[in-house]
Amino acid sequence: LTCSRCGCRIVGELKKKASGKTYVYYRCTGMRGRCEQGYVRQEVLDQAFEEVVKAVTLSPTDLEWLRGEILTSHEIEQKTREEAVDRFQRRYNDLDKLIARAYEDRVLGKIDEALWESQTRAWRLEQQEIQSQLARLRKAEDLYLQEGLKVLELAQRMHGLFVASDRPLRRELLEVLTSNCTLRDVSVVPTYRKPYNLLAEGNRCRVWGPLVDRIRNDLSQPSTTAFM
Repeated sequence: LTCSRCGCRIVGELKKKASGKTYVYYRCTGMRGRCEQGYVRQEVLDQAFEEVVKAVTLSPTDLEWLRGEILTSHEIEQKTREEAVDRFQRRYNDLDKLIARAYEDRVLGKIDEALWESQTRAWRLEQQEIQSQLARLRKAEDLYLQEGLKVLELAQRMHGLFVASDRPLRRELLEVLTSNCTLRDVSVVPTYRKPYNLLAEGNRCRVWGPLVDRIRNDLSQPSTTAFM
């Protein structure tokens, strides 16, 4: 947690009142000079962090709709990918035949050495490019996607889990959700990690359709399953 005014760290301090009761307050370290950020009580900061978690928590209805749309989108892309793999593989096989036929023509004297080498080199280069394309297309994302969908299930439980947790687990949850948070007065402004930034956007705007493919792409990356 950093100060939005000066960028310094926000730290906690234990304060004791005349009555003997103790409180935890948070303040800017002011390491870069005097800062106007005031003290914030721990209870106020706890509520602000709860709002950060609420912003990415999915309703059961949103969870089911998103899961269905993401899987449908994935199936469509998978079919397109399989068609591309088949097309590239056919071309690769055709090039093998061309290379074999050109070799026969060279042996029979139908083409000279220079032409044979030139054509074969060009076809081999094309085959190398096809192999690269096939490797990208065949890169398995299904496992990552299935694991990534668990992120949505976690997001649906996130708020309840946060409220019921002790401070160390709350901190861990916040580190999963955000890369950084800044404090301005009594408000916490989060920088959400992927795909939680998109979940927060969807919850805020209540328009999920344009976000489906972007969420699916984020869920298909191994980094999204870190907390699972």
